[in-house]
Amino acid sequence: MNPGRVMAAISGLRWTVGIVVLIQSIHFLISAGATHDLAAAGFAQWLRPALGGFEIVAAVIFLATGGGLIGGFGLLSAFSLAIVVHLLQLDYNILNLLVYCMAVVVCMVSRARNVEVMA
Repeated sequence: MNPGRVMAAISGLRWTVGIVVLIQSIHFLISAGATHDLAAAGFAQWLRPALGGFEIVAAVIFLATGGGLIGGFGLLSAFSLAIVVHLLQLDYNILNLLVYCMAVVVCMVSRARNVEVMA
């Protein structure tokens, strides 16, 4: 496989994940439904803006640094917390979060190790 194509595909994955997470985080931050759902589950009012804001900052850092480790670890932390919140609400619809986690890991590994693919 051509290493240039692999790196272009990983870059496309990074931008796709980063932009999708950024849009969804903004929606979560301003969504009245999210506020209601979290309050109904007994979570503190500050959780939504804290989690949404942290996820937005992590997504921006992830995009700005080319899938760097700081933004990647920030996103993985936010996704992990979101998974816990979903599970505590007995909402098992977490598959998309797991896919996001793996996409972020791929971007981080390719950045950290300068992955080269053999032809």
